[in-house]
Amino acid sequence: SNKIMDGGVQRIDIANNAIDSSKLDTDSVTSAKIAAGAVDNAKLAADSVTTGKILDGSVLTADLGIGVVTNSRLSADAVTTDKILDGAVQTADIADSAVTTVKIANLSVVNAKLAADAVTTDKIALGAVQTSDILNETILAEDIAADAVTTAEILDGTIQTIDIANFAVNNWKLAANAITSDKIADGTIQTVDIANNAVTNSKLDTDSVTSNKIMDGGVQRIDIANNAIDSSKLDTDSVTSAKIAAGAVDNAKLAGNAVNVANIVNSAVTSAKIDWTTISITGANIANDAIGTNQLAANAVTSAKINWSTISITGANIALRTITGAHIDTETITGVNIANGTITRNKLAPGVPLFDMGGGALATDSGTDTVSVFPVVFTTAFTAPPVVTATFLNFTDANAELINLQVINVTNTGATVRAKIHRNGTAGSVANFNWLAVGN
Repeated sequence: SNKIMDGGVQRIDIANNAIDSSKLDTDSVTSAKIAAGAVDNAKLAADSVTTGKILDGSVLTADLGIGVVTNSRLSADAVTTDKILDGAVQTADIADSAVTTVKIANLSVVNAKLAADAVTTDKIALGAVQTSDILNETILAEDIAADAVTTAEILDGTIQTIDIANFAVNNWKLAANAITSDKIADGTIQTVDIANNAVTNSKLDTDSVTSNKIMDGGVQRIDIANNAIDSSKLDTDSVTSAKIAAGAVDNAKLAGNAVNVANIVNSAVTSAKIDWTTISITGANIANDAIGTNQLAANAVTSAKINWSTISITGANIALRTITGAHIDTETITGVNIANGTITRNKLAPGVPLFDMGGGALATDSGTDTVSVFPVVFTTAFTAPPVVTATFLNFTDANAELINLQVINVTNTGATVRAKIHRNGTAGSVANFNWLAVGN
């Protein structure tokens, strides 16, 4: 993990379905990260995690495919001596003339390391060949036998680069651990020089693995540490509906005004879901035709809730037998509201007038009682004689007094009203009166 440069893993570096719910940090998915309509059951979309989304240091050795670290993947001077496996650098790995004198450890060039005719006169240090070793004036190049000059014959540090033939120093000529970092020319170790699986985590320098060193799709789910993907690693709109687990979006995850009409399932908002202490619904909040019968609670609509200037209720709007006497205010219904022939006798309560039997004028004598009989014909015949009473209304003459009022001779077509009236006044005066017949 600490080998990955901060921000080095790009979106293309992460394999499909690599990031599941366990990789997301708490509160890491903010409103800006969620695409419109994305809040349902889900996981992260393929290739949605870019390099900036991977926590620094999360890609380990196990995350790299075999042979993926090529020369182009390594930054300059990234491979130091401690990154090279002992004995891994072969002759073919070393550029021509790369091994100079300073690259060869003291006493490391033994006789076996020298090619035939490799030691010429200029390769022998002055005074190195003792008199006892050589006949005077006899040493020429052709005088020295093959392999005659061994390590002991060569003065330490006297063999220079020019003394060594090209390609003469092969792997066998090099002692174990002879090639240190400073012996390798920068940029000369190629992919072919590195043995398979040789580059382990310990061989990589901190932050040496950048995004371009990671094979596209090479970072798998197992390569990503838990909680490594936080909000800063997610691209805008990268968290789609399929990436969000069921029930993961609670109230705390929703931004203000995040839920609009399109996000609410039909019939999902019940009265219990509404905080009526904070919400006041006016006509402006309700769409046309939004409230049907099913949305209204029993007895919810009172007269005070109706704007009578905008609503006209006709018979077509009222269900059969919906309006009872309890719904009608006193003296609300007038004659113009009643259709002809609508009120029949069986609709009238006892004591309610059936019809007006009129009135009349009676000549009376002073101090006498006058009995007058008035026949009444019913406007509509009854199937049987009804029970009829007569109620006196008033006299127009203040001196007249009703003694008795009776209904007699009742049939199904008519009756007779008998009135006994006393007149207190001058004989021959007229007492005008009105009376009304009622039935039950």
